[in-house]
Formats: sequence, structure tokens, C-alpha cells
Amino acid sequence: MKQQHENLVKDVIKRLAAHQMTIEKDESEYRSIRFSAPNTVINSFTLTTWPGYIAISGDLGTYVFCRLPDMFEFFRQSAHGDPMTLFFRQGAHGDPMTLSLGYWAEKCVAADSQHGIRHYSPEKFEEVVMEFARDAAPEVENPKGLLRAVEDDLLPFADEGEARGRDAVHNFEYEGKEIFTEFWKVRLEEYSEGFIKACVAIIWGIRQYDAQRSQAT
Repeated sequence: MKQQHENLVKDVIKRLAAHQMTIEKDESEYRSIRFSAPNTVINSFTLTTWPGYIAISGDLGTYVFCRLPDMFEFFRQSAHGDPMTLFFRQGAHGDPMTLSLGYWAEKCVAADSQHGIRHYSPEKFEEVVMEFARDAAPEVENPKGLLRAVEDDLLPFADEGEARGRDAVHNFEYEGKEIFTEFWKVRLEEYSEGFIKACVAIIWGIRQYDAQRSQAT
């Protein structure tokens, strides 16, 4: 999934490349900064800050985060360790972009009603089920048979939703053995595209703001 997320991030930045910044308000922690391409509102968004909060609103969804008095400073910080941190170099402001999605999700106090923060992922279900099966294979008499049984009997449930998928895994046995005893601990969610896009836009927007401020000084 990491490559898929990286492709999404690069696509978002490509779509923002023609955006221009309009500073509507810039007074200490109180800001309203709009980003949009000329003659269109497609993919336009606004960053609004007030002490302790930052909100992104517009075509890329609406999310509100709360942590530091100046939330621009919060999103300028170096990465906090989590498995969804992505690194890549892009564009004129080419410092590697770091997305600490797990940490930022913890600080999200209002999520877009359509996209949310996370959602059930059929791909994640398939990936985790096969990892369990491969780990268990050396412990059974017919390892290849186990993998075939999992592929035939469990993977079709990936698109049936999380509840049905978990029920199928819970009821699965092979050679009289339970293969997925620890499966209940696993999260089958991925970060939504809307949440990733919003986080990318926040970082990208702050970089444009910082670049303009540095040129002015």
C-alpha cells in the first residue's frame, strides 16, 4: 500500500502545481490563505488557523487539527515515527515531504463527513490474511494446500465488508487447526484518500507560504 499512497501524493502535488496563493488574513496565529488555479475552483482549498487549530476546507475536504498554539509550526515539524510516513522529493520546493499520517490522525478533531480518516480496505484484508497463512504454512502437513484453501475460501470475502470477512476468518480451520487465532488484533483499515490529500495540501500550502515570506525578507 505504501507505493499506492506515494502515487496518490505525487498526483495531488501535480494537481496543485498551478495553484496561486491569496493571503486573506495573516495576523500571528490568525490566518486565512486560499490556494486555487486561475479561472477554476477545481482542487482549490483554504487554510485557516487560529490559536491551537488549523482547518483545511474546500475541494480537498474539510479537516480540523488541534495541537500547538501555531499549527503551521506543528506541520513543519520533523516526522514522528509511524509506519505510514512517506518520503519523496518533488517540485521547486524540493525538500523531502514527510507525512506522519498516524500522528496527525491522532490530532484530527473533526474529519470530513464524506471521506473520514480511515476506511476498511479489501486490499489490506487480502494482504494480512495471506501473511497469516504463509506464517502458518510450515506448521501444517500440506503448506501449499493451506495457501490454496485460504485463497479459495477466504480471499473472496475481501469485498464483502469487514464484518463478513472477519467472520469467515474466525470460522476457518485447516487440518483441524485454527490458523488465525490472533487475527482479531489486526486493523483492516487504510487512511482514506481524502485524509491523505488534505494532509498533503496542508504541507504544500505551508511551504508556499514560507517560501513567499522568506523572499519578502
